Formats: sequence, structure tokens, C-alpha cells
Amino acid sequence: RLDLALRHAYHAADAPVFDASPLQTLSDEALVDATFTLAPATRLLRSKWPIYDIWLFNQIQDADKPRSVAQDILITRPEFDPAPHPLPPGAMTWLIALGEGHTLGAAHDKASTEHADFDLAASLTLALSAQAFAEIHHKDLK
Repeated sequence: RLDLALRHAYHAADAPVFDASPLQTLSDEALVDATFTLAPATRLLRSKWPIYDIWLFNQIQDADKPRSVAQDILITRPEFDPAPHPLPPGAMTWLIALGEGHTLGAAHDKASTEHADFDLAASLTLALSAQAFAEIHHKDLK
């Protein structure tokens, strides 16, 4: 499933590089009302198996043996080749909610309800650095 998701991300439509600078112009109150559009190449993969660890074990010599845990994976294509990223607890719920059009605040609430240890800063940092988003929307942004 991971290889197929990587292939789909590879063949997805191109999108311009996401400009995160508008995030800095929004107040905290406005930021929670912002919505995000996922990039066309962004894929989300949930597995009850250690899918990322297994993939990594088969890609890199001397990689650690896969742990026996379920793993959620974010796949993005920041340049030419797609890349998988293991997600921290709650990040999958958060990204799915954002992809469904929920605001940042509502997506945070969903993820925090499902996973008490959800870390918004870590999840947002990963999504931004991996270029998972195509656009940010808010009435105060032009």
C-alpha cells in the first residue's frame, strides 16, 4: 500500500510551493479560523502495521528492525520524488480534518479529543516542512 501511495503521489498534479508567510500575519485568534488545502500529491496512509519501519528497513542498509506498532504516514512530493513521513499521535486525524475543510482550530479539537498527547506544533511543523499544503484560506488574507 505504501508503494502504491508513493506512486500516486508521484503522478499527482503539480502545485506551486506553499508560501507559509501569511501564517505570520494572522493573530492567534484568526489562525484557528484558517483552513488549508492539501497539496495534490499529499497522501495519508493509516496502517495497523509498522508500514514506515518496514519500508525503511527495505530501503536503507543497517536500518533498525521494524517495531511492532501501528503507523500513520504522510506522503508528500516537495520536489520530484515523493517522500513518506511517519506521523506523531493525532496528526493523521488532524490532517484528515484539514483535508475535509475544517478550520485549524476544529481540526486541533478533533485530534486532541482522539489523542490526548496530540502536539499541534510538531504536526504543523512536519506538514509545513514536508509541503503537505497547497493553500491557506482566511477572510483576513488577500
